[in-house]
Amino acid sequence: CWRRIRLIYWAIRLSVTSALMICLVVICLFVGDFVESSLSTTIAALFICAMSLISAGLLCLLLEVSISTRHLRQNLEYEITTST
Repeated sequence: CWRRIRLIYWAIRLSVTSALMICLVVICLFVGDFVESSLSTTIAALFICAMSLISAGLLCLLLEVSISTRHLRQNLEYEITTST
C-alpha cells in the first residue's frame, strides 16, 4: 500500500515539475525575442529536463497501475476460489 502511495506521489510531483519547466521554456522563448543574447541552449536544456521529468512521472504512474491491477486480480481470484 505504501509503495503505491509513494509511486503516485512521485508521479504527481514529477509531472507538475515538468509542467513548470515547460512554462519556463515558454517564458524563455518570449524573453529571448527581447534580449540580445541567445537563449537557445537554456531553452533546449529546460525542454530536455521537462521531457525527462514527464517520462519519469509517467513511468511511476505505469508502475502504480501495474501494482494496482495485480492486487485487484489477486483479490478477484481469491474471492472466486473462496466462494465455491
